[in-house]
Amino acid sequence: MKALVLVASLVLVVPTAAFANTNCPHPDNIVVNCGFDINDFTNWFFGEGSPYYDGGSGANAPGSLCVDAADDGGTWIVHLGYCVTGFTNGDRYTGGFAYRQESGGVLVNTYIELSQRPQTNCGGSPLAIHLIPNVSPTGVWEDSPTLEVTTASATGGLGLIGYFESSAPFAVCFDDAYMGIDLPSVDLIFRDGFEDGSTNAWSAISP
Repeated sequence: MKALVLVASLVLVVPTAAFANTNCPHPDNIVVNCGFDINDFTNWFFGEGSPYYDGGSGANAPGSLCVDAADDGGTWIVHLGYCVTGFTNGDRYTGGFAYRQESGGVLVNTYIELSQRPQTNCGGSPLAIHLIPNVSPTGVWEDSPTLEVTTASATGGLGLIGYFESSAPFAVCFDDAYMGIDLPSVDLIFRDGFEDGSTNAWSAISP
């Protein structure tokens, strides 16, 4: 007589919608007012562009930081970042945000980065950097790629930075910003160690 063997399987259920950014309310997120629930841009800097608060639009709830591009000799630019101090050497940080192009034409020469720089205002040549070029925010809210960097010292500033150009006026909006030690990557389904602490996308079945 042959033994009957039952085998249980795990199935990953992949949602059709965009993977939600849950890092904004994460307790280890060091970005103040990460969801822009109020008109407060503490620790943000604006190298190019004029920031304004949009209380009626956001990625998951109303409230976002928007920036009108500045005219730099016929090239319109948005350059902004979130800068913090007080970190230690050898820590692995992740960062990112949700973004949306509010208005304007085609964006070029774009990038986002997470970098450690020698000056406390996040100026100077990078000591450690993860830069992703050619990011393309669209007219709908979406998560940026996740940035990861390991600090090279305990000095200077750590910055989450975005840069966007166009040949015509435009505006870009931001929401759900996050930066912290070993926060999950929002643009991956899962990692080997299931660092997001959730098995909600998995289900057990028996054939």
